[in-house]
Amino acid sequence: MLTRGGSRRVTRAAPPLLPSTGPAVPSSPRASAPLQPPAQGAEHRPPPAGRLTKRRVDAAAPRERPYYLSDAGPGGIPGFAVRVWPTGRKSFVLRYRPGGRATPETVQTIGEHGPFTVEQARAVAQQLRADVTAARLDPTRAPQARRARAQAAHREAREAVTVAELFDRFLADRERHGTKPGTLDGYRRLLGAPVRKLGAQKGAAIAGPVRAALGAKKAKDVTSRDVRALYDAHRDAKPAAARRMVKLIQTVYRFGADEELVPRDLEPWRGVRLAKPGAPRRAALSRDEYAALGAALDTAEREGLPVAPAWQARGRGVSAARKAKATGRTRGPYRRTAPAAPRPQNPVLVACLRFLAVTGWRRSEAKGLRWDALDAERRTARLEETKTGRSERPLGRAAWVIIDAQRALQRALGIDTPFVFPQLENPTRPVAEVTHVWSHARHAAGLALTLHGLRHAFTTVARELGYGDHVIAAVIGHQLGSSQTSRYGLAPGDVVAEAADRTGAAIADRLAGRAPAGAQVLPLRPAADPRSA
Repeated sequence: MLTRGGSRRVTRAAPPLLPSTGPAVPSSPRASAPLQPPAQGAEHRPPPAGRLTKRRVDAAAPRERPYYLSDAGPGGIPGFAVRVWPTGRKSFVLRYRPGGRATPETVQTIGEHGPFTVEQARAVAQQLRADVTAARLDPTRAPQARRARAQAAHREAREAVTVAELFDRFLADRERHGTKPGTLDGYRRLLGAPVRKLGAQKGAAIAGPVRAALGAKKAKDVTSRDVRALYDAHRDAKPAAARRMVKLIQTVYRFGADEELVPRDLEPWRGVRLAKPGAPRRAALSRDEYAALGAALDTAEREGLPVAPAWQARGRGVSAARKAKATGRTRGPYRRTAPAAPRPQNPVLVACLRFLAVTGWRRSEAKGLRWDALDAERRTARLEETKTGRSERPLGRAAWVIIDAQRALQRALGIDTPFVFPQLENPTRPVAEVTHVWSHARHAAGLALTLHGLRHAFTTVARELGYGDHVIAAVIGHQLGSSQTSRYGLAPGDVVAEAADRTGAAIADRLAGRAPAGAQVLPLRPAADPRSA
């Protein structure tokens, strides 16, 4: 027949009613009607409703198409049914809609009739129905959900940054935000893979200790045990460097949390007990030690010094193993040659060491000093890049003597360079390193002082002369204290210039073995006997 909209509606004829054979009997909910053979064309009509029992399931006859026997009697579970197949196979199922009526029907197979009894299948269906009703879960899609979660976790793990990538992003961020070159080089030595410029591994990119230990791990997988193992591996040989590694890891992970690269609560440095710093290194030199150092520097410039034992153990050039790997040829055993005879050291390097002693400057500040930074009239130097930012330093007469000697040396050699302490083989660049000359001179003088210890020794001499810390800080470029009083005023310029001049002159006299001007040596008198009073 045609509907009002013109579409065709297909109707199915109702099956003929079976003839009644007796009086009508009221139906009872507990009574089950006798099974009748299906009428023609009624394959999909379900049998009379009732609670599923073993008798009812066994009595269900197969038809041309599958059909369901529902558990619809009192105490029945909605959706619990038996699917009867044309082959006679019967299986318990649960029919439900995961998202309500708006979603298509889902059929969950519980098990075959036979291995599963009706009561066992009903218990399983009741549990599944409770899950669907309580949380609108879809039990049939649980494997797919687990697979999706596993794929998401695998994708997240694949996309998670490694420690090496986190280090690279941290270094790039610090370089972009103007971190000082010296500080950035220190970060790269620990976190990056800088290219070696000197030694047997020249030209090779060697990973720093932190990158070598943790770089291959995922950043989110690093634990306190990993950081503790890194700290324990370095704390005996280099306690200060080991502490710096842990502090730097803390800084990097806080950067990663700010950039949403690692979870905010990921703190692998927690639980690493850092050893307390040991006793501070000696920060003073006596007059005799200053005199021995000055004599060693004079000998290094005129005749040369024997190589320090620490430098004799260092290899020079390409190692035997690298030679064999590169050429395929091996030789050995190699005979150790005698140490080379002493030869005069580079006068520029010796002058740079003397300059460090009489000024108390940092090594990088002295090596990078330029001629255009000097103001001869005001006797100052303007340093654009230091650890504490831009700085103006007063220079005493002892420092200017060294500077004038450098100017005369460059004129004699015909060198045109912007640096006060240039490389003689490449005057366009400042001196690269003075550590080896300092090691030989320190060994010859019998000192245990580091090169940075010259800065400490300068401060000690300035205190001996009666100058306060606020004046010494202005002389050597230290940052003032964090107290409010220290920020109320600055040290007078004439006092700072006087401190630089007097301290530098006193150290120059001690290096030359001279007694200070106007000094009188008084003999010690024996103490009086208190019993004679």
